[in-house]
Amino acid sequence: MARRNQFVFLRRQESRAAGDSARSPRLLPAQEHKRGQSGFTLLEMLVALAVFSIAALALLNLETVTVTNTNRIADRTIGQIVARNVAVEALTDPAPPSIGTENGEEMNGGRNWQWTRVTGPSPEARILQIDIAVTDASGERAADLTVFRFAAQ
Repeated sequence: MARRNQFVFLRRQESRAAGDSARSPRLLPAQEHKRGQSGFTLLEMLVALAVFSIAALALLNLETVTVTNTNRIADRTIGQIVARNVAVEALTDPAPPSIGTENGEEMNGGRNWQWTRVTGPSPEARILQIDIAVTDASGERAADLTVFRFAAQ
């Protein structure tokens, strides 16, 4: 409010200095704002709403993808833990595992996991290659792991 009074005061001083009282008064910044309409048109509001809606939908889609990927990563992490548990059992057993395929089931993370351990010779005759595959209850592969162990002497 003080700024508006300052402009009015300046206008009075200018008109006195000019000595021309018949001159049309110059518009002040506060008066210019009153002459034009302020605000947004309906079209501008609709465009802004459309842009905001598209951005919001993109964020919702991103959230859905993020949750899906988080679940997938959690499944793979637990599958890797199961595969490493099976590998530790095969590596720490005093007798090496027999050559062939062995299947089993393990409970981890509150879920059942099926694993398959395939033991076979490696290119080096003294070493066995042990391939472990873990699947979840739906049959989707969660982890693969390959380890090597010395064969029996």
